[in-house]
Amino acid sequence: MRSVLVLFVLIAGIAATAAAQAPPSAPPYPPPPSRIEELSPPPAPPPQLVPSPPPAVPSGPEPQHQGDVSFVSGGVGDEDRSAMRAMAHDYNLRLQFATTGSGEYLAGVDVTVSDEKGKTLLDAIADGPLFFVKLPPGRYKIAVAQGGRSQSRTIVVPASGPVAQAFYWPAPS
Repeated sequence: MRSVLVLFVLIAGIAATAAAQAPPSAPPYPPPPSRIEELSPPPAPPPQLVPSPPPAVPSGPEPQHQGDVSFVSGGVGDEDRSAMRAMAHDYNLRLQFATTGSGEYLAGVDVTVSDEKGKTLLDAIADGPLFFVKLPPGRYKIAVAQGGRSQSRTIVVPASGPVAQAFYWPAPS
């Protein structure tokens, strides 16, 4: 029995020595992720609030009125010309002014529209090479002048569809 007791003391001593020499126990590690967690995307970050853009400022020329006739003129520059073309469907008389040969656009053209009785319905100066007018169906005289040179034409505005006229002037010498 003594030998069993010695053996027990000896084993207990060795175990105590081994425990004293063992490195301190490491903190417990989290368990490995499950297969479902590995395949799931990380949660999305909360959405950022983006301020809405300011309301669009109307660009391009503003329609004008003389009596019962409405018109718009402009077309200087690409943006202005695009704005004018977007408005064209509202006008049934579309005038364009340019230089003969080069096709260079002209502005500052005097425009007069008279009815068939000779009454002036519109007298304006074009702000650009495009000049659009809304007229009731009928026969009209269009008189235009630029650089001391004038031109005139008689046109008929139909009940539906537009009438387009281009006026050209020689290049200044």
